[in-house]
Amino acid sequence: MTDDHVSTERFSDAEIAFLRYVRFGALPSHTTPDEWVELQETDAPRDVPEPAGDRQEWQVRGSYG
Repeated sequence: MTDDHVSTERFSDAEIAFLRYVRFGALPSHTTPDEWVELQETDAPRDVPEPAGDRQEWQVRGSYG
């Protein structure tokens, strides 16, 4: 099996930079410390969701026939 799609052409650093710009566009501007957001720690998510409704409601929902 051969790699027919592999190019053997070599590009200079300037050409690679131009091709990267064409493909991905310009980089966003640098953010200043004023634009940074302070992180706030939160509780870890629980494995079980909060119960909804009361026990009788769930018994009624589960007793269809």
